[in-house]
Amino acid sequence: MRTSGAAPAIAVLGFGALLINTMPAWIAELAARGGIVDGSAGALASLLLLCAAAACACAPRVRRSVVTWPAFAALPLSLGALAMTGSAAGLTALCAILGATLGYLSALALTAAAGTGALRLIVSRSLGIGLVVALAVYLSNAAFGASVLWMLGALALALLPVMVPLSRCAAPPPRPTLGRWTGLPVWQVPFFTMMGAYWALLELYGSGLADAGALSLWLSASLVTGALGSFIAGGIGGRLSAKLAAAALVCAALTGALSYVAPSEPVLGLSILANGFFLFLYFPLYLAGSGGDADGSSVALRMASYLLGFAAGGLIGALVLEAAGFAGLAAGIALSGFIGLKRPAGLHRS
Repeated sequence: MRTSGAAPAIAVLGFGALLINTMPAWIAELAARGGIVDGSAGALASLLLLCAAAACACAPRVRRSVVTWPAFAALPLSLGALAMTGSAAGLTALCAILGATLGYLSALALTAAAGTGALRLIVSRSLGIGLVVALAVYLSNAAFGASVLWMLGALALALLPVMVPLSRCAAPPPRPTLGRWTGLPVWQVPFFTMMGAYWALLELYGSGLADAGALSLWLSASLVTGALGSFIAGGIGGRLSAKLAAAALVCAALTGALSYVAPSEPVLGLSILANGFFLFLYFPLYLAGSGGDADGSSVALRMASYLLGFAAGGLIGALVLEAAGFAGLAAGIALSGFIGLKRPAGLHRS
């Protein structure tokens, strides 16, 4: 195992997990300050994830020497600017910049992690750390009223000295050939889309079963179960990883579906906890592949597929909800898990 790229990869990937898992809070912060309606706030989140997916997929074609240093600077600067900007045009542009920066740096970090020979372990640690820090950010916001955006900006600035070595240790991944693009894990995109829908609409469903405080506690606790699942994934290897990933995929889909037919708050809460556990147990196994040693190009495509699915989740979920109600949404979430088993491209080398 080569350790030179491990620390900066963990820093970037952990920060990415933090940024995405605190997105409901800082998007709400933007909406409250700028008078943005819910639909527009959701569109900003989708735009960020869509730009992240595009940048992650295209990173192998970008000249690293030209883009990397501006990307390092753009991460804290765009977060700070978001905390101060009130105009719709400014927020749109900044979310696009932040998303593209996150996607590019994630691809760079995944390339560095793949180069260490311990990709699965690094991804699992990164996600676990990011989820725990996300919980700390939520608690700080609730206890002291601290701005989530300013906290994220400060953390991004503090991480710069750790992230800078990425410019040296992450060799550019090979440009995707036609064979690599055809290895894109398309059968997992519906699953990630429905997981995006699951988290985007959960508060809407939960408001009919639990008060805001109770639901908030369940959601916060899911960060802990998610971190636990992620840390467990880091210790799984060999042939067991493919079987465990398939089981985690189906369980994440089924627990997500259960949430939308839950008859009571305890059932809803327990399903949220279980979904967090299985989703983040699955994700490191999905990214790293069957041997845990996928190359930078293929793992970047896997990350891009995940981001693309979550970017579309809110819109697709809203359409399903409008057409078929919560029962239809539950069915769609459950079905997406079995679709993901059709071709487990995330568990085989592309």
